[in-house]
Amino acid sequence: TVPLDDAILTQLCADEDGCTFTLGMRNWGPSRPIDPKAMLASVGPARFSIGPTVQGKRWWSSRNWTGGTGVSAPPDSSVVADAQDGEGTHQHVARAFDCYFTDGEFVNGTASDTKLGFGLLNWHSQYTSVNMSCVLIIED
Repeated sequence: TVPLDDAILTQLCADEDGCTFTLGMRNWGPSRPIDPKAMLASVGPARFSIGPTVQGKRWWSSRNWTGGTGVSAPPDSSVVADAQDGEGTHQHVARAFDCYFTDGEFVNGTASDTKLGFGLLNWHSQYTSVNMSCVLIIED
């Protein structure tokens, strides 16, 4: 898991209107040219908001543009609409194929959520190109 800068994420997404995000992956196929500006397979844009920290935990919410839950391609039951960061169980905000926007931390495939913070996870399960990268775009 690559940790996101929590101060920046809080500044953008913990106010009255939250933020908008798009999650994607690049360079997933070995037969395609490797380029930092290559095609982006993505989900979103979607709305994301973070609540205040209370007793070391905070609620967050994620919704697609239709107001529905599950910002995910393909559909994934581990992607939830509302969860609490720092409560001990990792939850995914969004999934774009092998890329996850998550409230957990993964070390050698083992997940935890014992502290506040979000991260970007490259799961490398279906798309195994060593050049594949995950991209998270956040707009206020």
